[in-house]
Amino acid sequence: MSSLGSFFMGLYATRYLTDSALGVYALFYSCFIALCIVPTNLVFTPAEVRSTDVVRPRRAELLSQSLRLGGPPAFATALLVPLVLFIPAQVSLGTRIGFAVGATAVTIMSPMQDHVRRMLHQSGQSWTSAQVSAIQALTVLVTLLLAIVVHLPAAWVPFGALTLANVVSGTFGYARSGAGRRAPLILSLKELLRSGRWLALSGIVSTAGQFINVAILTAIVGSAAAGHVEATRVLAQPVTVVVVGLLAVLNPELMAATRARDVTKLIRYLGLFFALVSAVLVAWIVVVGFKAPWNPVPHFLPRSYDVPKLLPAMIVSEGTGYTVLAFITIAVAAGRERASTWAGLSLTVVSALVTGATASSLGAFSLVWAGLAGVVVLYIVYLRIVRQIFRDVSGPIGADAEPGAVVVSPGGRLRRPIEFQFPEVH
Repeated sequence: MSSLGSFFMGLYATRYLTDSALGVYALFYSCFIALCIVPTNLVFTPAEVRSTDVVRPRRAELLSQSLRLGGPPAFATALLVPLVLFIPAQVSLGTRIGFAVGATAVTIMSPMQDHVRRMLHQSGQSWTSAQVSAIQALTVLVTLLLAIVVHLPAAWVPFGALTLANVVSGTFGYARSGAGRRAPLILSLKELLRSGRWLALSGIVSTAGQFINVAILTAIVGSAAAGHVEATRVLAQPVTVVVVGLLAVLNPELMAATRARDVTKLIRYLGLFFALVSAVLVAWIVVVGFKAPWNPVPHFLPRSYDVPKLLPAMIVSEGTGYTVLAFITIAVAAGRERASTWAGLSLTVVSALVTGATASSLGAFSLVWAGLAGVVVLYIVYLRIVRQIFRDVSGPIGADAEPGAVVVSPGGRLRRPIEFQFPEVH
């Protein structure tokens, strides 16, 4: 449900922006997604992994620390968004500035709101987390409707609506989290960065690939082609909404199973995950993938069907691409962040090469093939990583070991489990 806000935002952009403006919007959107990974993987994801060492009901109490540590990186990375203005585009400067201001603001707020929501899940407050997502989606929807009624300039609306929604919903979630009480442990920025620097590098080199691919397509074919891709990506997004939503619930279980080396439990959760994702992929292609008598979407979003067969191909590419996140979670829980970096770099290089080689001949379809090629590369890399993680069955990983025990990490290296730093009681 948390991704419904960006889905509504994309629907608005597809409906009210021109083809060229939609292509420029896609550039800013992909830049926003890429930069959000930096604070998320640098601080927030390691903090979430660290929170699994705390009894579940108290995990969200760490939010006051994690947000304070992750806020400055979020602000610093957001300052890179306006650099997209220097990419030539066939739209007015005013339109591009509107995109730049909104994308900068949402790049600050989005990773923090996402972290609040995930930590609520981690602490067993799934209902409160669902409320946060519902408030976000409702705020975006109401803001977009008001913008349509009062005829606000379209370039300022999509990112602005999502920014406001993240502020409102994130504040609600933080207020309900119990943060501010005496923390069950002290988060160390140095410890988080030890893991997070590799995660951040891995995330930025992989998610930046989408931005690079859109930029390559724009340079070779034009922003209108990027607009067609964005129009289909928006309608493919409900599948990614399901994938991300499932992972928000399953991530704690995947991390726990990995750290305990419980192969049976891990396979059970992965099997459930892939079965549900496959069912959603097929159903969504049948419902909206083609112009058909039962499909009313072409009447409202005709641009998404301008390029025949692009929409179903994009649904498959986007849905399968997001499933790799499950294996990234397993790698993180096992301390294989450095391997994730090389996987992300491989994705970026391969997808950029495919886009550059096929853009002139395939047009918008080049991004679909680039995405599928990247997925194949990631699965090859991560399946190898998972096999290495569970090859050694000598004991649990990290904090699941006995206090003071020496643990054999994947690859045969010896290390000690993380030691907690509890606050002093005065």
